[in-house]
Amino acid sequence: MKVSAIRALFALVFSCAAFADQMQFESPGSNIWWTSAGPYAGVYISPYTALDVTTNKTLSIYCLDYNDEIAPPFNWDANLWQLKPGNLSHLQFGSMTQAYNLGDTAGTITSVLSSAPLTPGSYDRYLEAAWLFTRSAATSDPTAQTEFQVAAWSLFVNSGSVGAFIANINDSGTGFANAVYNDVNSAQFAVSHGWAGSGWSAVTMDPTWDQVHYGNVPVQEFLEYNATPEPSALILFGTIAAVLFCIVMRRKRLA
Repeated sequence: MKVSAIRALFALVFSCAAFADQMQFESPGSNIWWTSAGPYAGVYISPYTALDVTTNKTLSIYCLDYNDEIAPPFNWDANLWQLKPGNLSHLQFGSMTQAYNLGDTAGTITSVLSSAPLTPGSYDRYLEAAWLFTRSAATSDPTAQTEFQVAAWSLFVNSGSVGAFIANINDSGTGFANAVYNDVNSAQFAVSHGWAGSGWSAVTMDPTWDQVHYGNVPVQEFLEYNATPEPSALILFGTIAAVLFCIVMRRKRLA
């Protein structure tokens, strides 16, 4: 095999999509954001746990999607994509061109729909969510965890959810609203000054999954730290190793 062919194999590893893993939602945890606005009296706060049935690994997952839903005992198919610019097109909000930005007036949250091009862009928003979840994981204070979670949700909330979402924030009091607003600004500052989100991956519903199994609606997207390597990449690395071994052995025989 020529060197060019070997290079082509390596290129294939980094360009192919992940094979979908079957996810089983296990638990939303016990931390609840209590609100009186909207259709629910309380909303569970990350981290949640899900079993990656394909790898038999239990994952701690952080929800960045306030618009959709998944809950026990449902399963869904998901791809695990490392947070890097080259994977943006595979993510649920990767092509987002408009989103809501929080405003704070005397402790009351308002929202403004940004106009294209989106500022900050979709990838920056994913990094900001990862920064917020990093901070959330570093504290045991349930109030702070709730504030970080709500700040992350604000980055991707859509027009169908934003009204109840903003009402829920304001219903939680001016102190809570101020904290959420400040958390978003802190995340934007960190990312704009080079925070890269190393180690985070998105758990994104596989686009070929039959959504009829879950009411024909999209499943929430999550972030996970130190995600299991994409199964497709592992398989291809194994294939390359086998091919290279065969090449070496063949050359030894011909020597």
